[in-house]
Amino acid sequence: MDNPAQKRTVTVRYGIPSLAKYAFLTNTDVWIGSTESVSGALHANGGIRFDGTGNAPITTFKNNYPVPGPGYLCQTYHGCGPTTKPGIWGAASAATQAFWQMSMPFTDFSSITGDFNSMEALATGQADLPPSTVFGYSLVFKADGTVDVYKVTALRAHSDGTDVSGVVHTEDLDYLTRVLQYNMAIPANGIIFVKDHVWVEGVVNGRVTVAATKYSSDPTQQARILIPNNITYLAKDGNHSLGLIAEKDVLVTYFAPNTLEIDAAMIAQKGSAQMYNFGVTKTAITIYGAVASFGVWTWSWLSGSNCVSGYCATSTTYDANLLYAPPPSFPLSPDGYQQLSWTSN
Repeated sequence: MDNPAQKRTVTVRYGIPSLAKYAFLTNTDVWIGSTESVSGALHANGGIRFDGTGNAPITTFKNNYPVPGPGYLCQTYHGCGPTTKPGIWGAASAATQAFWQMSMPFTDFSSITGDFNSMEALATGQADLPPSTVFGYSLVFKADGTVDVYKVTALRAHSDGTDVSGVVHTEDLDYLTRVLQYNMAIPANGIIFVKDHVWVEGVVNGRVTVAATKYSSDPTQQARILIPNNITYLAKDGNHSLGLIAEKDVLVTYFAPNTLEIDAAMIAQKGSAQMYNFGVTKTAITIYGAVASFGVWTWSWLSGSNCVSGYCATSTTYDANLLYAPPPSFPLSPDGYQQLSWTSN
């Protein structure tokens, strides 16, 4: 050592990363196709077929694929079953396979219920929205850092759609008429709590989380977050972030624009982040942020290699600012404390 008497101060920062550490997180099986790429970390509590490319950890809770009864089998919906497969398998390159890790910790989506309780306790005044008594609320974020709050009083008719579980939905998803309730600044603590369905759109200036729940055990009544239009940040510089936490689904609606951008970290606690199969194709969807979906997520529907519904071009970019600067009160990762940084002077 050149200067054994020299003294230095080392400062180390520790913190617990949020669930927004993942670009993609799901409770079920997932298949990343040969034409798809994942930018950022992916974790599945189920098995993973990975034929595409990745640039960050690709992890699964599974060591191999489980099904009811004896044996561990990959199923036909992954184009491989029923046969025995490891927790992650596929035709990815050796460079991508280097990111694969199996038997990793389970991520408990049910724990998000506790976070709903905590967020409700933080929501105050106009940011704590009670049941609407109509169809729900519409939130329109504005570039000046405020939010227009509407009640949705009528819905716009459209054709039926089928969800990722094969359930046909006859209800309409787009608002037709709204009544403005008030304009408010984004709350100082960043929490907007909605005890109903809520439509979200606009330009986000600040840091905010929208949580929607009815605390219902009935899947047909659980609150959904619906996206009818673009959601963008004032700037993608880390100073603006949006969390969308839905009790059930995060849904792109029927009349959403042909080219759609969503800047947000999304969680579908008991449902899926998805667009229903309406049999109508749209051009492109761009996600800047993160997606956590209890069930299968999808923005597009294929028949063979043909796009038959939804957004035929999809692009997702992980917002690296989310890792240790997530939206307010965003649920934490189960990984515990990690070293964030250290400095020496």
